[in-house]
Amino acid sequence: MLCGAIISDTMNFNSPTSTATDQKEAERLAAIAGIDLKEYAQEIFTASTSLSGKGISEIVHNDLKEFNMQSFRVIIGQINVVDSAYITEIKDQILEFLDDLCGTSHYDLAVMIFTDVNEKGSYFIWTGKDRNLLNLAFENQMQEQDGLFYVPDLMSRKQQVVPAIARAISIYNNK
Repeated sequence: MLCGAIISDTMNFNSPTSTATDQKEAERLAAIAGIDLKEYAQEIFTASTSLSGKGISEIVHNDLKEFNMQSFRVIIGQINVVDSAYITEIKDQILEFLDDLCGTSHYDLAVMIFTDVNEKGSYFIWTGKDRNLLNLAFENQMQEQDGLFYVPDLMSRKQQVVPAIARAISIYNNK
């Protein structure tokens, strides 16, 4: 169980928060338990990342955090997936839901991040009156894929997304 917690917390050692100690301890625990670390990680993520049967509100609110960055009210949701195909199917519904949140709760920017643990990157859907901030935050990294925007090697909201948006807001405010 502890091995599974390490795998989950470090996104199978792909998160920027992952350390060499995490990997060493997980390997040690896997050897004791007699499990294959790669297979176990895939089982964990497949079981915990299915969006099937979940409503749009449940997907967005699953891990939604609010941030006050200077004078901007920003919400950022994140959910892990192992198959990004379903995101394309629900992107319009997600966008509409985020638009409604911005309107009713007066957010300046609403962002939904779908982190693909197998591809080791994240897909973004966002809206708001200041939606261009995300373009500024990730201007040289975003790639369009199937009508979604993808940033490779982006796994952490806390360490990668929030600081990038905060920098973009600073640049925006200083123009």
